[in-house]
Amino acid sequence: MKNTKERIIKEAAKLFMKQGFDGTSVAEIGTAVGISPSSLFSHFKNKEEIYENTIEKYVLNSLVTQKKVEDYENFSLRGLLDCYLQRVRNLMGYVEDTAQGGSKSQVQYAYFLLESSIKNEDSNKKLISLNSQELDMWEEVIKYAQENEEVRSDLDASVLAEIFRYSFVGMTHCLAIDNGATIKQVENMLNTFYKIIKK
Repeated sequence: MKNTKERIIKEAAKLFMKQGFDGTSVAEIGTAVGISPSSLFSHFKNKEEIYENTIEKYVLNSLVTQKKVEDYENFSLRGLLDCYLQRVRNLMGYVEDTAQGGSKSQVQYAYFLLESSIKNEDSNKKLISLNSQELDMWEEVIKYAQENEEVRSDLDASVLAEIFRYSFVGMTHCLAIDNGATIKQVENMLNTFYKIIKK
């Protein structure tokens, strides 16, 4: 029973990423899983509940900061960058595996993320909260790095946090439209910015 439910969520996520919520029918989800549409409803109340579960697993859980902000206290900025880049590698692999859209996997995932924010109020609130947590994490580590003379202290830590966060988000979303961002591009951008502010 649990395996069938997980298969429904996985196959539905692929369809929602490729076709959106409105473009995906219950019949298509059933066909992708290999069960009748009516059998889907022994696991979920309706298509909306299937969608909510795919958002939870493939959007919210994949974006959750792996550690709390407090866990990054006393982290060097270089150390955070290395951890963050590993998270990006993991997320890119996760998206590629789930969307299975070849060069368009990242744009499908970006669309799914944005659509989930528009269609689901709870998802939107959680995404806003996750973004706030990310900014807090960056700012905390940057302040620590400034106190320990790792990076320049004449720059506003909250602005630097926004630059690190939003340059990454902007780059990956813009490049998703083309052929997708590569981990090398993300590394080069974040490492170059680190070099600029390093003492």
